[in-house]
Amino acid sequence: RAFRIFKALKGLQAIIATLGDSLPALMNLFSMLGLVFFIFAVLGVTQFGTLCTDEDLGKGGLKAVRCLFSDEDSLLDSHASFKDIFLGILTLFRVATGDAWGELLAAASVPGPNGVVLNIPVREKEWRDFTDLLGYDPMSLPPNDPLYFTRYDGSSSAPERLENRTGMEAAYVQITRISIRKWFEGVEGMDEDADWPFPEAAEDAASWITVGRQVMPGCFTDEDVILFQREGLVDCTTDDGYPLVCMGTCGNYWVSNIYFCAFVCIAAFVLLQLVI
Repeated sequence: RAFRIFKALKGLQAIIATLGDSLPALMNLFSMLGLVFFIFAVLGVTQFGTLCTDEDLGKGGLKAVRCLFSDEDSLLDSHASFKDIFLGILTLFRVATGDAWGELLAAASVPGPNGVVLNIPVREKEWRDFTDLLGYDPMSLPPNDPLYFTRYDGSSSAPERLENRTGMEAAYVQITRISIRKWFEGVEGMDEDADWPFPEAAEDAASWITVGRQVMPGCFTDEDVILFQREGLVDCTTDDGYPLVCMGTCGNYWVSNIYFCAFVCIAAFVLLQLVI
């Protein structure tokens, strides 16, 4: 009976015949769309594969440090990132459908520190917050004390009496180093705590990271994270125990904007051809 109805509906027969005739063209378009997704997924893994996800922040011990100083708004969803090509393709499908891909763009646009950021001293308020939590002012120590450093270290605008410290390691790096050590001293062994990485039992853990975030530019550069890895303050080993060189967590404003805008335009064009 169904076949009789089908034979009676001449319009439906014409539609089915048209779809059959257009199958080769549809296959070509789907192949092109698949190629576009694959190419952009590879580019995404290359450019944004090291961006932090909420899953990275939940790793135990020093494995959490690499993403601990990233702003929480810039953390990617663990199911929408570029950790591998397959996940990248799924993420691009989300972008192609217009599903809140602005969040991805914002996370991928977090810039690393530039010369201006590195060449200015730590602001007085941030230094005061740091010294209050530390319990003493490193600037008040004798200059030959190994714990002595100033908020002008690494700055190109140091006072005349501290001009000889303009080539020193940047103060923000030294504050970040101390923040990591103090945080880990308070949370060591609490990896399974529900509130990790800021267990309630470690009262000052969140405060130390807050101080560190105030002076960090919002992400770790490759140079910073490798420095801290060499000092044993960052752990990038895999779950299988394979050691890896830590990579920075910064994005790139111009690259990310060009990347996502180009993909949206190309994907929309191919999808429009499917509709036509």
